[in-house]
Amino acid sequence: MLAMHTSGELKSGAVRGGTEGRVRSDLMAWVSAKSSGPGMKSFIGCVDRFIMQLAEEVEELKQGGRMLMRTDAMASVYPGNGAHYIRHIDNNTKNGRVLTTLLYLNPMWEPSDGGCFKLFLKKGDVVIEPIFNRFLVFWSDSRCPHEVLPAHSLRYAMSIWYNDSAEILA
Repeated sequence: MLAMHTSGELKSGAVRGGTEGRVRSDLMAWVSAKSSGPGMKSFIGCVDRFIMQLAEEVEELKQGGRMLMRTDAMASVYPGNGAHYIRHIDNNTKNGRVLTTLLYLNPMWEPSDGGCFKLFLKKGDVVIEPIFNRFLVFWSDSRCPHEVLPAHSLRYAMSIWYNDSAEILA
């Protein structure tokens, strides 16, 4: 990810087909499992196996013969200087997203670096520190509105979404 960042491969994150810094100020790139190196292929394979096992155990993921399809991975960096992503939902437009996965890649992260993930739940807000190798899985719909709080240092993450194939094809 560091190489992608320093080489200029990451571009401003898009919002509804465009970029808008007051909503989202990260840099990102889509990474295909087919065109990536062995480390990325291994990571994506591990996440796929985890999600497929989860789908066998969680009743809601089995309903109606639901089939989950993986997106490409999204590499993102919040470059510091208050970079953030305001409160949002990953599937508020019937875009097919069911589950969001997120892996933090910040080996030297300190609380003063900021960039925490804030999850807004009915039982109360939860703030999650972007610690190296921390892996999150959460519903992509209105049950899990979230935001990225201002980052004051580099904050790296890798995201993969699992979509409902029926919703995508509808």
